[in-house]
Amino acid sequence: MTVLLWLCFALSGAGALALELLWMRSAGLVLGTTAETAATVVAGYFAGLGLGGFLARHAPRAPVRRYGRLELAVAAGAIGSYGVFRLLSTDAAQHALAASGPGARVAVVGLTIFPVTLGLGATLPTLSHALATAETVGRRGGSLYALNTVGGACGIAVMGFGLPAAIGVRTSYLAAASANALAGLVALWVGDAPQPPPPPAATPKARPSRLLWLTAAGTGLVGIGLEILWTAFFAQVLHNSVYSFAAVSLVFLLAIATGAGLSAALLRSAAPTRVAAVSLVVAGVASIMGVWSFVYWTDGLRYFGMESGLPEYIGRIVALAAVTAGPGTVAAGAVLPALWAAFGERESAARPVGELTAANLAGGVVGAVAAAFVILPSIGLRSGFLVAAVAYVVLAEIVGGRDAWPRPVAYAALLTIVLLDPLRAPLTHLNSGETLRATAEGASGIVTVVDTGEDLQLRLDDYYVLGGSAADVNERRQGLVPLLLHPAPQRVAFIGMATGISASAAAALNTADTTVIEVVPQVASMARTHFAPWNARLLDRAD
Repeated sequence: MTVLLWLCFALSGAGALALELLWMRSAGLVLGTTAETAATVVAGYFAGLGLGGFLARHAPRAPVRRYGRLELAVAAGAIGSYGVFRLLSTDAAQHALAASGPGARVAVVGLTIFPVTLGLGATLPTLSHALATAETVGRRGGSLYALNTVGGACGIAVMGFGLPAAIGVRTSYLAAASANALAGLVALWVGDAPQPPPPPAATPKARPSRLLWLTAAGTGLVGIGLEILWTAFFAQVLHNSVYSFAAVSLVFLLAIATGAGLSAALLRSAAPTRVAAVSLVVAGVASIMGVWSFVYWTDGLRYFGMESGLPEYIGRIVALAAVTAGPGTVAAGAVLPALWAAFGERESAARPVGELTAANLAGGVVGAVAAAFVILPSIGLRSGFLVAAVAYVVLAEIVGGRDAWPRPVAYAALLTIVLLDPLRAPLTHLNSGETLRATAEGASGIVTVVDTGEDLQLRLDDYYVLGGSAADVNERRQGLVPLLLHPAPQRVAFIGMATGISASAAAALNTADTTVIEVVPQVASMARTHFAPWNARLLDRAD
């Protein structure tokens, strides 16, 4: 019967990750499809998982039945979240949210998904208590974690590659909820095995080193931060579509599952702290090697376009992600099960899984927000990779200590990272005769100004040409045509600035009030500093 419980947890993972993608889609209708929306969903998802795991850290008397009830509650919450998002998409709700400000919109979305993820987070420590002991938490807990993550990869694959388009969003929500509901019903049918009587005297609870919590949180912070950085890097060569995002996410999940499974195998013969420390060192070095591997396999960031159809395109994306981001992610995925095993708990598997997973996910929330809104705008993509790699090695030193593994290995890893130096890697592909004039990075992408010799072009994420100086006459005419259709235009709004040349048409007609809306701040900055001679210094006008 325990085999059915293992399969239930794989099914649960599929439903959980399918819900994340569906929530991302639904939240986009409420908040807009922006980096802020993605950060809200990811932060709410991870925060709920982390708190749920922490609250479930105490050993339950009937873990299988509790697990079954949690899965049924998740299924009900998933269906309820669909109803809430449908309500939020109505005109009345949109007007109310618009009047409440961005904080209220973010809070509503977060509160919609948080209760569901709270239940999801409690499932791992609860089922771990049923299927693993304190002595086997690293091996069996790691295997359970790997199986759940494989299920999550299946959920991403199904929802990311066309199921909502085939059966509709509502039916997709029902399908995801059904996966969790089926897992819950099977668990209730299996039930709990007879429990042995408790020992006559309670053994004192373990007091693990606080460094384990620090390492778990740091690994989550760096790991999720790197996923954000890799997504930004892949955006430089891929078509920006849900298929591209799903393919990259699929590789990350499979890599984490592989790492967890590898950790479970290594813990049969190796010390937990040694496994964690070595895995962190490998993750740091592999992350930087992955940057240069990415540059090599894309021929200097050449566009990775579709050649013979969608399946071939997705296959090449998966292969590219596997050989570049995959090795470092596999190594990072081996850390958490090793930390569970190093916890030293003597009574239950629920406590190390619940507490350290909560710390790991809390770090992941911080990592997602920090990478998108602090690292990318302030120090950029390449420096972000460098900081992440060094942080992995520092965490290895923290968890390894002097007695667990040789310190010279950490020094050798740091030297390797410095020699590889990701700051030398290119951020844009330049054809023969082209010169890079300026680069600006942010949460919405990388903006560059490229001189082709005959044209000064403004590009977003390498291959999206937003405009150029050579087409200034035609671009200005695009702005003039709608203005000339009005007898006396006094106020005008342009959606999308790009170079600002089209919007500069308003100045030619002496329009009193000109508003230009641009969602990428770096685009507006580049338009001001590099295209002022062609856009009539639009951004320096008082109106």
